[in-house]
Amino acid sequence: MSFVRLILGGFWLFYALFHLILLVASATFVAAGLTPSASLKKDRNFVRSLLVAVTGFLVVAAFLTYSLVTIVKERKLKDTIESTLNTEFDKLHSTSVDSYVYDLQDGKLYILASVRSPIIMTPKDIKKFQAEFESQINMPIELIVRSILSKDVSASGSANEIIDQNLDGFFINKNLNPDQVMLRKAEQVILEQLAHWPKMRLVNTELIKLPRGDTVLATVTGFRILTDREITNLESSIRKALENSDINLIIRTLKTNISDHNGEML
Repeated sequence: MSFVRLILGGFWLFYALFHLILLVASATFVAAGLTPSASLKKDRNFVRSLLVAVTGFLVVAAFLTYSLVTIVKERKLKDTIESTLNTEFDKLHSTSVDSYVYDLQDGKLYILASVRSPIIMTPKDIKKFQAEFESQINMPIELIVRSILSKDVSASGSANEIIDQNLDGFFINKNLNPDQVMLRKAEQVILEQLAHWPKMRLVNTELIKLPRGDTVLATVTGFRILTDREITNLESSIRKALENSDINLIIRTLKTNISDHNGEML
């Protein structure tokens, strides 16, 4: 389809240039006095030819103008979609947009976005993003997110500075908001500590707002429940790393059991 549009675009461009050359040549001959004014009044063929050239040029100019306006609108829509996707999903911890496709049918915009994230987004999250799109584009939108579970890990644990691919495939460094910076550093401390506790794994971290203050909710899995003392020491390490004595820590433990036909194995 794009190849056919390319051929048609080339044809219309040639057609417009052809009529423009006719008009410029005719105007040049008249201005140079190569055609006497008296003969211009009597020469109906010349006037008819000039009229055909002007009409043809105006028709193709109108068509090309319409095509240009359509291309500009499509480009503006694409830029708005890309900008809104990056802006909204950058607010989520360790989340980035891999790619997206969109289609406009019957006045409604359909968007399918492939997103890498450590969590599966809920319909409530998607509804919020969809409302933001509608406010930016001013048309009905149906947003579908294809969530790809991922985790950023460096040699010492989680990456402190986020490095993602943009939609063109190039790696870029992003400026994180304060909440993301806080969560990244807290995640790093938790990962480094869990490395010393056998079979303990960090599943996910979230920053939640509670009446007592900002709280890091860490979901871990392992063969045992962390003790109060271990959680207190971990919370102190996070406060020291963040230089914030008001940050709190909650550990959600998913206990793991291994069993065979004889029962649970220790």
